[in-house]
Amino acid sequence: MDFEEDFASFLGISPEKSVFNLKELMDERQTIFPTKIEKDSSLKFSLRNSSSEKTFLLVQIIGNNEKGFFPAFAIDITKDELLQEKVRNLAYTDMTTNVPNRESFTLKVESLNQKCLSKSFKSGLLFIDINDSHKIMEIFGHRLFQKMLRETAERLTSVSAKAESSIYNLDSDDFVIVIDDYDNIDQILDIAREVNKMFLDPFMLGDGPFEVSCRIGIVSCPEYQRRTPITPSDMIRYGEITLRLAKSNNDLFILDKESYLAVIKELDMEMDLQNSIRDEELELLYQPIYSFGSNRIIAVEALLSWKSKKHGAVSPSVFIPLAERSGFINKLGDFVIDTSFKFASTLKDKNIFVNFNVSTVQFYQMDFAEKLAARLEYHDLPPQSVGLEITESCLCKDIAELIEKLSMVRKCGIAVSIDDFGTGYCSLSYLKDLPVDYLKIDRSFIMGIETSDKQVKLLKGITNLAKSLGVEIVAEGIETKEQLEAVIGCGCSNIQGFYISKPMNETNTFKFISSYTGPGK
Repeated sequence: MDFEEDFASFLGISPEKSVFNLKELMDERQTIFPTKIEKDSSLKFSLRNSSSEKTFLLVQIIGNNEKGFFPAFAIDITKDELLQEKVRNLAYTDMTTNVPNRESFTLKVESLNQKCLSKSFKSGLLFIDINDSHKIMEIFGHRLFQKMLRETAERLTSVSAKAESSIYNLDSDDFVIVIDDYDNIDQILDIAREVNKMFLDPFMLGDGPFEVSCRIGIVSCPEYQRRTPITPSDMIRYGEITLRLAKSNNDLFILDKESYLAVIKELDMEMDLQNSIRDEELELLYQPIYSFGSNRIIAVEALLSWKSKKHGAVSPSVFIPLAERSGFINKLGDFVIDTSFKFASTLKDKNIFVNFNVSTVQFYQMDFAEKLAARLEYHDLPPQSVGLEITESCLCKDIAELIEKLSMVRKCGIAVSIDDFGTGYCSLSYLKDLPVDYLKIDRSFIMGIETSDKQVKLLKGITNLAKSLGVEIVAEGIETKEQLEAVIGCGCSNIQGFYISKPMNETNTFKFISSYTGPGK
């Protein structure tokens, strides 16, 4: 009704106007206008002045109602609000690609969760990952890698805008496009095709064009059709699993109902696995290794067993890869090391070492050898009390780094065995250089050896080769007397398998070692 000239000037209102309405100037985003104004009320407005510039106004009521009007001060808080907006943008925008980041994606999922509580709808997400991004980084360096990410974001943003969807940068080269609502899966596939088209044009990196490709994992959300929320972390996990499946399915995978249920089961099992140590569901069983040379048990191999209250007995072939994918493998490995070292301390006087298995992921930790040495000292174990077993997959890495790590392990007084020897393709050429003590011949070489001259010749050849290099052989998977005789005839005197003993718990293993006199006795 009445205002000073400065106030009119600030908002770009003609001073001659006798009355105006703040609603006419309010920013489109400000949809709520206070319905009740009282003494001492404080109101904040997002406005657009006559030049369409964003303006923020704080109105403070300073007196009583006079004939339907309140006296008030108006304070310009534009600078403070714009600064806060900038801070919010920094928190919710990826600085490299300038698109909304993981925190923004979390808010988006939470908004979809709120929406599903009141209505049923179909929502779809396209998780997009750059193929071989680490190689692009190695070839072009950090600066050009970031340039590639910015251009990727621009291309994906154009696809997203055309599809009336939203795009987010989850982490470096991981993006996701969210479609709030759709009618059928063909709409999602059309967007996926548009994404792939965007990658057909090479990226200009360095001195010339460079072809970049991506893989796409499509996640539909049946929960929203059932009006059930999904946590942001589960949504990201669905995306990670779908992208992994896309890698082996021509760079595109749709999480259908069957695979969706499998994902749910895997997530459930993963959570239970991460609680398995706390819930005391893990146990090490030990399988003896007998030597005909010294006519005694020389070692036991620690084998991890998971008996889940929910899932029952879970095979290591299932839960070890799951632990590697989820990042739990190092904790699982630490449990194996500490438990087997503790058992080894009870066998000090028997001159028997305990072999423990190590995954490739765990072995290639930067400080793995140092951690082993520290645990050895903690358990006060003398040299040759424990042995490390690695699979041939470890041998396919950087051979120089492998030799260095194995040498450090052996310097600690830990024996080194290559497990499942003969199932890979890298070991024979490296065998002369590797600092190892034992080769454990895979059971696939033993099955049927009693009736196969070729298998006998092959095992003899491996045994002679190993002996010439000063490496001992252990034959795994011996289940019959005939297999045992055939293996011994090949010059292999160290035996492991059910013919000697099945894996046992600590108590039974200790009793077995104390009483066992040899096979067939």
